[in-house]
Amino acid sequence: MLESEYIPTGPYFIRSGKRTGKSLEEFMFKDYCWLVFMKNRMDASLKPGSKQNAMHAHLLWLLERGENRVAPPLCPYCREKNISFFAYSYKENKYYTCCDKWHPCIGQMLSKADKHPLKFSSIARFQYGSRPYISAFLKSVFFPGRENLTAVQLFEFFSVPSPGK
Repeated sequence: MLESEYIPTGPYFIRSGKRTGKSLEEFMFKDYCWLVFMKNRMDASLKPGSKQNAMHAHLLWLLERGENRVAPPLCPYCREKNISFFAYSYKENKYYTCCDKWHPCIGQMLSKADKHPLKFSSIARFQYGSRPYISAFLKSVFFPGRENLTAVQLFEFFSVPSPGK
């Protein structure tokens, strides 16, 4: 779906099941992989020629937006560009971040751990037990110093157009 086809006006709240009352935006940080599971399930059940329901459309929009967010912190190596990659060293129990410049930034980080794009889809690359920690790390990068965010605040974060769009 193209981003221009669906323009939400607010967060989407789940209306039934054990997650009733929670927004899809909250689950980007709490259980990203469940959102991907729901998207795949909805995609598979969509009959040819039928229209997506409101949750499906919002979910597609939200997952797309999770791939192009810009983090406020600057690269710790060059201090010129926003960070766009992260790594986690299990050996050191530490996160590393850098921008997209190969020298010296990415090279410095790769000497410590494998890099991952600073995107929500990177959460799924980690083992199940590590995912909550990666989600918490992403939240700390995108919302430094802020703990309890409302569904509306999270929706506004995802509503901001990505650079170049």
